[in-house]
Amino acid sequence: MNESFDKEIIDLFISETSSLVEDLERISLGLSECSVLYENINEIFRIMHTIKGNSAIMNFNTISKYAHSLEDLFDKVRALKLMELDSSKISDFILSFIDFVSRQLEIIQEGKIPEESSEDNVNEIKTFVSLLRNNMSENSGNCCSGRKESSFKFNILFSEGCGMENIRAFTIIHRLKEICNITELIPKDIEENENSIEEIIKNGFTIKLDTKISEVEILKVINEIAFIKEIKVLKDNIETEVVTEKEPNIMEEKNQGSEKNKVSNEDISAISSDTNIKSDNAKEDVKKHKLKTDTLNVDVDKLDYLFDLVGEIAIAEAAVTKNKIISQIEAEEDETFNKAVRNLRKLIDNMQNTVMAIRMVPLTSTFQKMHRLVRDMGKKLNKDAELVIVGEETEVDKSVIEHISDPLMHIIRNSMDHGIEESGQRVSTGKSPKGKIILEAKNMEGYVWVIIKDDGKGLDKNKIYTKAVDKGMTNKSIEELSDEEIFSFIFLPGFSTNESVTEFSGRGVGMDVVTKNIEKIRGKVSVESIPNIGTTIYIKIPLTLAIIQGMFVKVGQSQFVIPTNFIKECFSGSTNEIITDHNGNEMIYIRGKTYELIRLSNYFSISGVRDSNKEGIVIMTEYESKIKCVFVDELLGEQQIVIKPLPEMFKNLKYITGCTIMGDGTISLIIDMTTI
Repeated sequence: MNESFDKEIIDLFISETSSLVEDLERISLGLSECSVLYENINEIFRIMHTIKGNSAIMNFNTISKYAHSLEDLFDKVRALKLMELDSSKISDFILSFIDFVSRQLEIIQEGKIPEESSEDNVNEIKTFVSLLRNNMSENSGNCCSGRKESSFKFNILFSEGCGMENIRAFTIIHRLKEICNITELIPKDIEENENSIEEIIKNGFTIKLDTKISEVEILKVINEIAFIKEIKVLKDNIETEVVTEKEPNIMEEKNQGSEKNKVSNEDISAISSDTNIKSDNAKEDVKKHKLKTDTLNVDVDKLDYLFDLVGEIAIAEAAVTKNKIISQIEAEEDETFNKAVRNLRKLIDNMQNTVMAIRMVPLTSTFQKMHRLVRDMGKKLNKDAELVIVGEETEVDKSVIEHISDPLMHIIRNSMDHGIEESGQRVSTGKSPKGKIILEAKNMEGYVWVIIKDDGKGLDKNKIYTKAVDKGMTNKSIEELSDEEIFSFIFLPGFSTNESVTEFSGRGVGMDVVTKNIEKIRGKVSVESIPNIGTTIYIKIPLTLAIIQGMFVKVGQSQFVIPTNFIKECFSGSTNEIITDHNGNEMIYIRGKTYELIRLSNYFSISGVRDSNKEGIVIMTEYESKIKCVFVDELLGEQQIVIKPLPEMFKNLKYITGCTIMGDGTISLIIDMTTI
């Protein structure tokens, strides 16, 4: 690696290039579903140009040359206006480039010099460009000659106070005359009558035309004129509105260097094709589009440090308020001091919430990556399937994002491999030849629910049970197990119903990753499946890993925290009968049912606990539909806590998931209810 660049610059290069590659992957996956490439060329060209330039500056010439060859390709497509070019091959070119750059970035991040050559890829692209050039020579002439003529009608309104509205209208008319046949103008005498400016200011001007040019290209021509406020497109007597906002005297700057700061052709196409979009929504879309540029990349380690710092401030504040000196002041009823303490607490809470909001990121990037997985597996397995994403704007903590990417990948791979049938088989069972996988996220009850649903053949309960018995995973009869319990076997290590090992499955290691990763973030996975209808997998995960609501309990002289999301009810030990079964296990009798009783004093070898059951508290807890009761000496109260990781020497401490620091400086251990 070139030692003339320090680590900070290299990290910036990796970060920016990774972001560009993500954008490129999103666009390229859309190309494989559509034969119209022209609408995406400008954005692809910009990304390639940026990657090429940045790589050249950093002396990563292999990436630069590869990007340059693709830049040439898209420049040729743009110049020749190949709007109906079959884009599947070009999509493959882009995805190969993405894989190559991703491998290069991994090596660069490790501080090594990438050695993989891109020469074969570059030569293949050059050959393709030559074929395009030759084909265009053979078929020279009007690229739109094979198209049918269509009629369009637009109403164009200029920004208030922009001036010279009639001249601007005339300019649009003049430009459109070069490519279209204009059949109607309102006002009719725009070109001759200077007084038509008043009507244009009030109602805009309307133009009707016949042309073989696409609507997107017409809108592009219109949108080149400054101070256009909105464009209304009349389709089947329904008006849709395309909004553009332009600033004076900076059009060239925008066109050349800041494609993201204006409404692109892609935006116009998307808005104009939806007849239900109103102008307010369109304006909101433009506003959101611009806000994307008003961001700042911050190292996540700095955010982690800031959050820890806020947590320490909160702990310090709690310690101050419990200090003996303060207690004396409170005894003297110093209301001024008490008010200051309350204000401090409020400010710290606001600071904590703000830092948490900064750490929240949308699931968009994680979800969009799954499009590539479905596309690639569909090709290799000869299966036709689409991925539908719902709720990708749902936000979770950055640390949660890192743990759900792999589980999602394994679940969707499983859906494609085991669930979705081949087209012929689907048609024979009365289904659409194209399978569907829905990936959805939503906020509910303080958790994020990620739902993966496919319309495949569903899970075979009997086959799963038989395999589980063969592997010694259960000794119960199938009647003793619920459907959920049987389906949960697919998440156990080494479990697979495939008879042979393939590229995608058969080793029994994939779905095991799902439960391991989700349980690390205090999440839960459940499965529902109906034969020949499909399978739905629910993942319930917390919004954040850093803060939880906890119940403080006392056992002997020790203090613990039980996360409240596991707690169902609390009882006085005196109101319930505690019995012992024939194996010596304690059970508690509540409302006609018996539940296993767990004494935390036995788990952690704590002495000095209360001997009498009547003096203790029973906490009913639930995890994965299993209910157990925990016996403690005393409830100390519920509050929001900041989770701290255990010191390295206590990392393997059983039944403990972390700790929290109390206001008086003492440490309370957080019980891992999933293991208990």
